[in-house]
Amino acid sequence: MQSYLDQIRKQILSPNEKIIKNLYVIKNSNVKDNIWIGIIQFSGYLALAAGFYGYMILMPPIHCQDLYKKIDELISTSADRTVNNARFYPMYFNNRNFYDVPVCLMFNNRIMFAPDAMAAGKLEPMIIYFSDSDPVAKFLFPIDEEKYQKLAQDPKAEKVRPKLKGNIGTKYFDI
Repeated sequence: MQSYLDQIRKQILSPNEKIIKNLYVIKNSNVKDNIWIGIIQFSGYLALAAGFYGYMILMPPIHCQDLYKKIDELISTSADRTVNNARFYPMYFNNRNFYDVPVCLMFNNRIMFAPDAMAAGKLEPMIIYFSDSDPVAKFLFPIDEEKYQKLAQDPKAEKVRPKLKGNIGTKYFDI
């Protein structure tokens, strides 16, 4: 679990209480699905966004845990109290296999979410990866340096370098 997301869990469990200081409405006519997940980019920030039949929640990424405060600052300095030019990157799963192990979520080369134990280097990571150019989620599994060196010679291999504050422990991954 990501302990810094506890405020979101509390808000979801107590929808009639005001746990998160400000709640915002975001309009986006490009999202057509009733249930969706993806990344929203706005004003230099990235956030995981999940939508459920007209409702949406933004979740702060591990590298910007004070995202709600940043949104407050952006809106307070905006003439019309809005954040403009948001861009949505959807994520899709080809298979419906869900794993009962903790996973990180990586968008492009940025780790967005990592369980506390992974961020501390105490748990071997598995990563769900997608990019702005390929919205289909891929599962990345840890590999050793020998296998990495072999894959690095393949010109068709996609090379990704995860960025994360902290130590995820593993350096090399394969799909």
